[in-house]
Amino acid sequence: MIRLADEVRDALAAGGAVVALETTLVAHGFPPGEGVEVGLESERQVRAAGAVPATVGVLGGEVRLGLTAEELADFGPEARKVGPRDLAPAAVQHAAGATTVGGTLAVARAAGVRVLATGGIGGVHRGFPHPPDVSADLAQLARTPALVVSAGVKSLLDVPATAELLESLGVPVLGFRADTLPLFYAAVGGPPVSARVESAEEAARVAEAHWRLGGAGLLLGRPPDEPLEDVEPLLDEALAAAAVQGVVGATTVGGTLAVARAVGIRFMGTGGLGGVHRGFPDPPDVSADLYELARSPALVVSAGVKSLLDVRATAEVLETLGVPVLGFRTDELPLFYAASGGPPVSARVESAEEAARVAGAHWQLGGAGLLLGRPPDESLDDVEPLIEAALRRAHDEGVSGQAVTPYVLSFLHRESGGRTLKANRDLVAANAGLAGEVAAVFSAP
Repeated sequence: MIRLADEVRDALAAGGAVVALETTLVAHGFPPGEGVEVGLESERQVRAAGAVPATVGVLGGEVRLGLTAEELADFGPEARKVGPRDLAPAAVQHAAGATTVGGTLAVARAAGVRVLATGGIGGVHRGFPHPPDVSADLAQLARTPALVVSAGVKSLLDVPATAELLESLGVPVLGFRADTLPLFYAAVGGPPVSARVESAEEAARVAEAHWRLGGAGLLLGRPPDEPLEDVEPLLDEALAAAAVQGVVGATTVGGTLAVARAVGIRFMGTGGLGGVHRGFPDPPDVSADLYELARSPALVVSAGVKSLLDVRATAEVLETLGVPVLGFRTDELPLFYAASGGPPVSARVESAEEAARVAGAHWQLGGAGLLLGRPPDESLDDVEPLIEAALRRAHDEGVSGQAVTPYVLSFLHRESGGRTLKANRDLVAANAGLAGEVAAVFSAP
């Protein structure tokens, strides 16, 4: 599943210095034609420093650690953007996959590479929680024993909020001859770092001590040599224009998954997954299903997210947690009762066999849970207004907490003439059947 270039394999076997490099920067970070040269120059700089470059990407059904110049040229604008959740689908489907920082870290962890270099890491989007978008880079960094060298956080993001989240995740943020985290284009103005280092040797000693103490990822912020201090107003203007134009980003199920994880069960069928409640962060309610799925090596088949929840916000959280969201013969995550109208899935699969292959590849790469969205056979496209009416009435009548779900379901049953109850029963049975098919394929000799 992971193919190491000969020089990368030899260097790792000899305990030599290896630096992982991403390919999203090559495919999507620069105008067409320029990204490849940036990637090659990054490799030259790594070699000049005495290390072996290991550029990561998905090609020809393999996750590759170490690319030739010809292979690097295959990562154009049409390549998939591949985070931790996307590695297995891209490999199984033989897609060209350009790895993000998070995707590169996932491969580095599997191969034993301890250092990664990039321009800027992902983080918390400006305006959080509207949208509730946090890059999967952060969660992957928190669980990968690697040092990431960057110019801070990508310039479009909320740098102080990202620094706060990194602190919550226990990720040391070091400044290379700097007391503040660089702002990508700008050298100063960012939040304070947790420690300053004066040399590569000192950074290496800090990283080694962190790993000996049981820590995982670290971020080393290196200020740009030629800072551009006048870019921030341009970013604000660009983000405002994007908002105007509508340009945008990507027992309980959790309890059952915990039991399944304990006894080694890999497949589960359910009606809908828990997720982010409508109106988040008021109430600040996110189902434990999501976090359990992120750590359980299991494939959950459902009709998407439970109908009462914020489907798009839930999809964003799943991306942050590195959970692949697959669509069963669909490009969108089902809306429980409705077959269409949800956010895009990370990959589409056409059969139980393909779903089983993707799940197997994901687990081989060290991943955990996956969500497989199966649209209902009979789509009820007129239910959403009823859900909104039910939630408004529940609020007006002071219904809260665990009483909301039965209240809304009763309302839907009554107002739909019983159609929602029938749909709910049918989709639960159908999802269980598909989960059984995937499990049978996966277990077949």
